[in-house]
Amino acid sequence: MYHHPIDEFRKKPIQCLIVSIAVRNASSVALHENLGFVEAGQFSEVGYKFGEFVDVGYWQLK
Repeated sequence: MYHHPIDEFRKKPIQCLIVSIAVRNASSVALHENLGFVEAGQFSEVGYKFGEFVDVGYWQLK
């Protein structure tokens, strides 16, 4: 799912690609890190998922 957009991103003069992830979602974190994303920051309880507030992290790919 991500390989095509990442390939297209690399063809353009774009500095970095940023994604936001619910931090407690370990499988999503692992997926993005396996694709080369690195954690860039985190905000506490700013997301709302499944009826509760969750921390949201930001990962970037250069």
